[in-house]
Amino acid sequence: MTHADDFTSTERKIALLIGNKNYSQRENQLYHAVKNVEDLHQVLSNLGFQCTVHLDIDRDTIDKIKVFEKTIRQDDLVVFYYSGHCRHANGQNYLVPVDDARIDSDENIPDFGVDLLRVVERLCSKNVNNVSLYILDCYKPYLLKDEPSSEAIRKRPKAMEALPRTFIQYACTPNQQDSVVPHRGRNDLYTKHLMDIISHENIQIADLFKRISQGVYRESNQKQKPLSMNGLGGYGKKIVNFVDYNRMINAYNDRIRDLKIELEKYTIQTSMGSNSADLFHANRIRVLIHEFTQKRTSLISKCYAAAPRG
Repeated sequence: MTHADDFTSTERKIALLIGNKNYSQRENQLYHAVKNVEDLHQVLSNLGFQCTVHLDIDRDTIDKIKVFEKTIRQDDLVVFYYSGHCRHANGQNYLVPVDDARIDSDENIPDFGVDLLRVVERLCSKNVNNVSLYILDCYKPYLLKDEPSSEAIRKRPKAMEALPRTFIQYACTPNQQDSVVPHRGRNDLYTKHLMDIISHENIQIADLFKRISQGVYRESNQKQKPLSMNGLGGYGKKIVNFVDYNRMINAYNDRIRDLKIELEKYTIQTSMGSNSADLFHANRIRVLIHEFTQKRTSLISKCYAAAPRG
């Protein structure tokens, strides 16, 4: 039987995954960040993404982003995922590196951090024929030394305008960061739902991330709601995990037909005299026909469910 991977999109998909856990202050350390990246790496690899992974990176963050930028081709589907701290300072959102011991005020955040808008601008300027997704699991406010938590909450990352061909999602809306309850599982609540849903087949990007947002909102008892910024425009029908159901159905039809021809041969042979080997093969073929028929029926149902109404 032809493998299902033969029916997925042929476009190249690449991802840059960054997880920052070990910040200098204990209050700023992020238990889930590294695990988030490690587990998402596996999920995206299974979807055909070529992933670049960096953990606990310091002030050379922009250098690593530039190296990744050089690998981007104009037709690539690009994902940028960041699990770490992000702080709003001087009118911009900055990704905070782990070598942050000398950050003592918002004035020097730009000297150490990486401007998120510049990251978006750099990456999306390369894949001019495709889309870029920017996913930020930055639910926890970043605390400066001796800073009250109320002030840190005010400095949470703000919404930004999505550039053309980009889609951005934060793990929570800025005005809900103060009420986010840390998740007790292996991953942050947001990344848990991201990993569960991003592999859904043939779902447009905006709808895919809407499902993620709804899942997080429900499980958090309405305390955490992701924020989306959509600049996809004419690329709104883009799909992360495209699977050609019709081709798969036709492949199952061909395989079932061939198996029935083979079964007829063994049926004739066994009718002329009992042969244990022939009986075994005939039964095995019947099992395969049943299995492939069920899979074909499931695909037909998916096609029907995805068909436009009206």
